[in-house]
Amino acid sequence: MAESRGPLILVVAPGSNPRTVTDALTAIVAREGRGVDEVHVLAAAGSGDRLRVRLLHPPSGRDVVAAACVELGLTRTDITFSARTIHVLGKPNDATAIGAVADDLLATLRRLCTESNELRIVASAAAGPVAVLASAALQLVGRPDDRFFFLQGQPFVGRNKHDRKPALLEIATVLAEQPPASYETYQAIASARRVARRRLIEPDDLVIDLPRRVMRVGETELLFPRLQFFWLFALATLAPCAFHLKRLTGSFHVDDRGAIVVAADAADHAALESLVAHTRFAFAALFPDSIEEFPLMFKRACGPSPGLPSIVAKINARIRRALGVGAEPYLISAHGGEGYRLLLAPTAIKIEGLHERVLPRGQRA
Repeated sequence: MAESRGPLILVVAPGSNPRTVTDALTAIVAREGRGVDEVHVLAAAGSGDRLRVRLLHPPSGRDVVAAACVELGLTRTDITFSARTIHVLGKPNDATAIGAVADDLLATLRRLCTESNELRIVASAAAGPVAVLASAALQLVGRPDDRFFFLQGQPFVGRNKHDRKPALLEIATVLAEQPPASYETYQAIASARRVARRRLIEPDDLVIDLPRRVMRVGETELLFPRLQFFWLFALATLAPCAFHLKRLTGSFHVDDRGAIVVAADAADHAALESLVAHTRFAFAALFPDSIEEFPLMFKRACGPSPGLPSIVAKINARIRRALGVGAEPYLISAHGGEGYRLLLAPTAIKIEGLHERVLPRGQRA
């Protein structure tokens, strides 16, 4: 794979010391072997305005990037650096509101992470929480070619200037499997991830709301297409038993009257008849005015070319998208050829709006 050489964006979290920006630029240019295209600075409210003045209007009369360009042999006009690229994070009158700093920082990195560029974030230990949050935010929105570094003291180590190496400590970035939605704030993401991880240990109840035809976990509601919702409901009412698709396929037919007939010589004949009856009752509970559709629906889902595996895969995909890392307890399992079953304990499955008389066995509300 050819090395990407898109625009190089340097993002610095310097704390209150403007010299850190010069040091970071020097170190990155030495490491990358090329100049940067933009220099951005991250500073928390309270110190950001003072830092902006020191960066852009120092006593020497030249901004810090211009001063570094002289030493590095770069052309100042080739580098974008101005008041626009100095990002003051959080609320001006509340420098302790770290949540607002985190939200602003994530929004800033999200804007900088375009399709064609590469980010190099360099943080000083003096940046404190901003440095920590910059690393965490890059994990959420960063790309494979983006990098995060801590600047260690002076930008170079080594006595001979020709042998000097950048004093950068790279911190490996654990990228999220999928970047968060563009509207999600850092605080909202953090809260959702905590809830999701807790659900892996102590799952919330799974609530299936029949009148509204939605699945609910905590405050998260999921809408499903008609048949997906039916099969989720059917498997929920069957818990803790499994739906044995392999045993059903090839073991039944739909007769001229529309009845589902299980083959007399089928293994577990009685169990399969009970499974068909249970599924029919579940269909009637959900779609009482469309019961005549059940035989064809059942044949398509469980017949010679069963569509149920695809339906289950779509249900699981929708649950994963909605619940993220906390989805595992709520998925439909098909491991070991034991049939389809909900992984969640039956006592944690609640069904709202189900009349007790409708289902002959299985989970009750």
